[in-house]
Amino acid sequence: MLKLFLEENKLSCLPKYSFVGLHNLEDLCLGHNQIETISVDAWLGLRSLKYLSLECNNLKVLDNNKFRHLSDLRYLNLQGNKLSQIEDGAWNGLDSLYRLFLSGNKLAQNLAGSFSKMPYTLESLHLEQNGISSIEANTWRDVHLERMHPVRVFDSSGVQIVV
Repeated sequence: MLKLFLEENKLSCLPKYSFVGLHNLEDLCLGHNQIETISVDAWLGLRSLKYLSLECNNLKVLDNNKFRHLSDLRYLNLQGNKLSQIEDGAWNGLDSLYRLFLSGNKLAQNLAGSFSKMPYTLESLHLEQNGISSIEANTWRDVHLERMHPVRVFDSSGVQIVV
């Protein structure tokens, strides 16, 4: 199986070994569920995963090493959650990531450290509709801006903040 669509269900948790045996899976869509917690080892065995959608769930915090088993992942959609905190090292293991969607969360404050250890491959980072009113010094220190398309940050009313 290459694609698995589990959207619009009532999943609230992804425990350890949730997808064991799906070694060839490339696309996993878990959007529009009620996911609040994800075990660090939920992704174990997903060696071929390229696309992961977790949009419109109830995630509030991204812990350190949350995606460490997804070294081939290229596209991660986390938009429309309730994310207010991204721990240092949350992006560890995402060695191939080039598109990251964090739009429509609650990342309005304390962005410094949220983007530490970003993969060099990242080309696109979406932070629209987070209510961001200021950006601390060193927020982008680990983001390789020279590789990215123009960075666009919008405040809660849709006004672009120049970065």
